[in-house]
Amino acid sequence: MTSKRLGSVLGLSFGVAVGLGCESSENPPPPAIPVGGSGSSGGSAGAAAGTTGASGGSGGDGAGGTAGDAGSSGTAGSAGSGGGCATECPMGGFCLMGECKCPADKPDICDNTCVSLAGDPDHCGVCTTACEPGAACVASACGDPPTELVAGTGCGVMRLAVFGTDLYWTEADSGKVRTIPLAGGTATDVATDQLKPISIAVDADGVYWSNEGDTSADSSTVMKQALPLSADPPLVLATGTATEPESPVIKAIAVADSTLYYTLVHEVHAISTDEAETADDVVGQATNLDIGPEGAGYPSGLALEDMYVIWTTGVRSGVERDTLAAGLDGYLELGESQGDMVFADIFTDGTNAYWATGSSIRYVSLEKTVGENVEDVTTTPDFENVTTLTIDATNVYFSNDGYVFKAPLTGGDAVMIARGQMAPTSMVVAGSTLYFATSDCAIRSLSLE
Repeated sequence: MTSKRLGSVLGLSFGVAVGLGCESSENPPPPAIPVGGSGSSGGSAGAAAGTTGASGGSGGDGAGGTAGDAGSSGTAGSAGSGGGCATECPMGGFCLMGECKCPADKPDICDNTCVSLAGDPDHCGVCTTACEPGAACVASACGDPPTELVAGTGCGVMRLAVFGTDLYWTEADSGKVRTIPLAGGTATDVATDQLKPISIAVDADGVYWSNEGDTSADSSTVMKQALPLSADPPLVLATGTATEPESPVIKAIAVADSTLYYTLVHEVHAISTDEAETADDVVGQATNLDIGPEGAGYPSGLALEDMYVIWTTGVRSGVERDTLAAGLDGYLELGESQGDMVFADIFTDGTNAYWATGSSIRYVSLEKTVGENVEDVTTTPDFENVTTLTIDATNVYFSNDGYVFKAPLTGGDAVMIARGQMAPTSMVVAGSTLYFATSDCAIRSLSLE
């Protein structure tokens, strides 16, 4: 099978109807005679002539009818031949000024369909090359398909973390916290029977996670399981005692330098990862500068940098930051009214904060100044909402329901790197490999080389 390329354009041309005929005081004018358009379908048949014997009409490229004698109707013209294109155009194409065209993003033809040999995984490079299931086509070459590390059921939302040579994750519905080597192998339980474990972090001393809990008092907790793993039960580091009925749960945690940060109602707290230490400092607070505390919202995702803790703010869709020191003196609002945010995911490269709003990946400087705007890094090619994201030193990786993409942090078009992935819920990068969890309880790895 061979492919061919048609000229591609972004516009379309439409036919115009023109009325012809004559009239007298005794006889009404004949009907207007349509002229064939430039679409792919044929023009209509020419109209019959009026009683004055007007000539027959034309239909697109069809021949006109013969004129009738005075007082009788002429014969109708034949139908047009398709607006100027002699043959039916490929699926997804159109006819313009007598020539079939394909759209600019699908300039090639395979099986009488407009495709892109540069990026179509079913026609990659040439019409007859289909990439493996899950693999993407990039620059006319098939990439590697993702490798499945875990396949499960009944997991609910899964959130991932990496430390050393191991991958860790939570399963909200099963109540499990688990681990597996990055290279693959047998999954091991870190903890079971947890009350909706969600956010997770790991350091050399332990595995930490937040339990959203249920409606019972103090069921939302920050937990620690010491490393290396043992049969000892996990420890409670903090309890989500409600100060407001709207949001008593601990939504997010992050860990750095033996300090664990967690969210509770409007605040961000800092505690030691050493359970013997009891200090609990407030280091940040969601703030609505426009209407006051009643609209402040709830910190929902955390990221850490050498100087700052950064968070997404649920309810009012904001992005905020403060210094790591106790108190609220370093507060700065980075973005507000960000629309349909992915609240669980926010990242920093030390210079900017990155998050997802609807179909867009967005960023802003951690040192935002007055008048500085939030900017887009990229968007999903189909404009479907982002489900999760992560970053490394050069790229942002993100997904929608079905596809995984990457784009430069400096901005540019998104490139598909995996397909057939059911609404991923979390992503992490370790070395040159991307790991992601999907809504159908799978964890997969994908080489980025």
